[in-house]
Amino acid sequence: MNKKFITTAVFLLIGPSLALYFIYLGSAAKPEPSAVSSMESYRSVYVPGHVSSGEAKALFDEKPDTLVVDLRSKESYNELHVAGSLNVSYEDLESFAAQNENNKSRRFIFYCFCGEKGGSALSAYEYFESLGFTDIYFTEPEDEWKYEGTAAGSGDVKTEGAAGSGDMKTEGTAGSGDVKTITGEEALDIYKSDAACVLLDVRNLEEYEAGHIEGSVLIPVSQLEERLNELPDKERAIIVYCRSGVRSKNACSILSANGYTNIYDMQRAENWPESLVQSM
Repeated sequence: MNKKFITTAVFLLIGPSLALYFIYLGSAAKPEPSAVSSMESYRSVYVPGHVSSGEAKALFDEKPDTLVVDLRSKESYNELHVAGSLNVSYEDLESFAAQNENNKSRRFIFYCFCGEKGGSALSAYEYFESLGFTDIYFTEPEDEWKYEGTAAGSGDVKTEGAAGSGDMKTEGTAGSGDVKTITGEEALDIYKSDAACVLLDVRNLEEYEAGHIEGSVLIPVSQLEERLNELPDKERAIIVYCRSGVRSKNACSILSANGYTNIYDMQRAENWPESLVQSM
């Protein structure tokens, strides 16, 4: 029996088993989306640097020298940003990394309010990881953080009432139109009395499908500036909401800065007094 025959026989016997084994390893290393409960947990499987807002705040509190980096434009940053964060545009990220060449063990947390895909924050995380930075994360800040900026009350904004009391009214001049923070009951009254009123949901698609206000329009806050053409009437009443109130505040700032004059911030979807509906 020659060596060529033996080699062929061994390959035919063992080859399929090896192929199945490597297929198994591949599937074990990368779970299917259905194997995890949500986009948040699915993303955390693929990108270890992604953390929830609460986890990011805990990481920040753990190390006093942590740098929180806002990757949006200067205009958006001035309107609303995490208190104490640095504004580094994505275009300047390369020079920012070079400035921190000797601080690769320092903790960095990136954000951009870009929704579930991570946007510039994810790209910044991957770029810093490729350069050898070892303590880096990206997140989408929500209620756990303190905020600064004209839309947060540190600029030309007047606030009446106690935060969280349910009857807080906020009026500002951060753009060309005032933004009024209203309760769910007030939002419902406005919506029912004004047939042209727009209910704007600025969460991500997964959140919207899980439960939204009937008749609302979905434009994630990360896409709002490039989709303003879908809201052509700048004098029409727009009621904005999200999950926690952070993205709605950011969306209201964008609308105000672009000339919309009749903006209401309902903050949370759960504030709506009627039942939410699910997408089929």
